[in-house]
Amino acid sequence: MNRRSRFVLGFLASLLMVGSVAYAALPPGGTFRDDDASVHQGNIEAIAAAGITRGCNPPDNDLFCPDEPVSRGQMAAFLHRALPDLPVVGERVVFVDSVDSVFAEDIAWLVSVGVTRGCNPPKNDRFCPEESVTRGQMAAFLVRALGLSGGGAWFTDTAGSVFAGDIAALADAGITRGCNPPRNDRFCPDDPVTREQMASFLSRALGLDPIEPPARPTTTTTTSTTTTQPAKPPYPGDSKNCDDFDSWEEAQAWFEYYYPYYGDVAKLDGNKDGIACESLRR
Repeated sequence: MNRRSRFVLGFLASLLMVGSVAYAALPPGGTFRDDDASVHQGNIEAIAAAGITRGCNPPDNDLFCPDEPVSRGQMAAFLHRALPDLPVVGERVVFVDSVDSVFAEDIAWLVSVGVTRGCNPPKNDRFCPEESVTRGQMAAFLVRALGLSGGGAWFTDTAGSVFAGDIAALADAGITRGCNPPRNDRFCPDDPVTREQMASFLSRALGLDPIEPPARPTTTTTTSTTTTQPAKPPYPGDSKNCDDFDSWEEAQAWFEYYYPYYGDVAKLDGNKDGIACESLRR
């Protein structure tokens, strides 16, 4: 067992205790308001309990944004929080494009532990913190961080990929199952990895048990009356653009209907002022 693997195993033991303590304190519906319909909710709660994620809408942080892609800066933060005690193997490097990033410290740490070198070889003076991470790139990050060895071919769509060995290593370790259930003979290496998928990858990599929160109540009962809450609408996904609406009033009504349950899933409120599709206002 190499030195990196010993550090990882030691840290995992402490995480297992964190999850069992946090479960008892979960409110109905869990930590976040926008992941109730996600098949990854249990793993999202697991990494939240372990302190690996804080949410996507500071300072409230009551949303997780499960369908949004993971940026390279966010990836650095996830790994730094998940594996803070990895052995340092080099100097901390501040890239020219990450000086002002909220993830600057996480990115510098990621370089110092040998997980990344940059995004523009051979010069590698940039990190590209805002760029989305593909599933193949995610595999490489995790394999380097965890000290895993490359494996044999698993999926039909990874032949020729520079990340084929990393992807196979994740499959060998039980961290990935594929991207086309139930058959799961494909990995989709060029697709962006979403925040909810990343939660499951990290949870499996760290051996965390999914934490299923108590269900949100649908009725409230008092001594004299029973009040039925409005039914939660189905998760709409990113199904609308501003040009799909005939008027601003229609766009705003759609936004206000889904926002309390799932946040701005269709990204209609670009400046986050509570007003959707301002270009339609006359």
